[in-house]
Amino acid sequence: MAPPTILAEKIPGLGSSAVGVESSADELRRRWESLPVGEIAYAPRREMRQGVETTVTARVSRTKTGITAGLPADEAGSVKVEEVKVGEVMTASLDHDPGDFLVVPLSTATQVVTGPFTQWQWRVTPLRSGERHLNLRLSARLQLPDGSREFKDIPVEEAVIIVHVNPVYLAQQFVASNWQWLIGGPVGLLALLGWLRKRGAPERQ
Repeated sequence: MAPPTILAEKIPGLGSSAVGVESSADELRRRWESLPVGEIAYAPRREMRQGVETTVTARVSRTKTGITAGLPADEAGSVKVEEVKVGEVMTASLDHDPGDFLVVPLSTATQVVTGPFTQWQWRVTPLRSGERHLNLRLSARLQLPDGSREFKDIPVEEAVIIVHVNPVYLAQQFVASNWQWLIGGPVGLLALLGWLRKRGAPERQ
C-alpha cells in the first residue's frame, strides 16, 4: 500500500510565511510517521442483487488480532485485511455513485479507536446492475502542538461489486413510477414487459 501524500496546509495561527508552512508540513509528516501500524478489515459482499439491502462492515484494530472475530460467515470468507497507520481518532465513509447504491450509515463517521477493534457499518442497497464500485475512505486525525487538528486520508483498496439484475425489483420500480399508466390495462402490461426487457441486461458504466 502506497503511503498517503502529506500536503503543506495553512494552519490557523501560524501565519502564511514559507517558513511557517514548511514547519507545519514537517510536523504533519512527523506526526504521521509516529502513528502505530495496525490493521483494517473491509468486508463488502463482492456480489449483490438489485434492490436487496446488505450490511457492509469495516473494522480498524491497533492490535492486529481478532479483527475478523464475529463477522458473519458469508462476510468472513471475503474479508480483506491490510496493514494501515492507526490514529487515536479515525473517520470512515463509503465513496460511491449515488445512482449505483443507496448507502445509509449505521455508525458515527468519526470514532475513537479503542478495544480490540473499532467498527463502522452501512446499510447498502444496489440500485443498478453491472460492475459497480464501493470504495472505503479512511482518515486519521493528527493533533498538532498548537492544538489544531488535521485529517489525512489513508488509501484502501477499492471494492468492485457485481450487481445482478433483479426482475422483481425492476417491476416494483416500474409500477411505482408508472402506476397511472397501468390502470389502462393491456397497454400498461405491454409497457411493463417492454421496460423489463430493456432493463434486463446489465447496465454499462
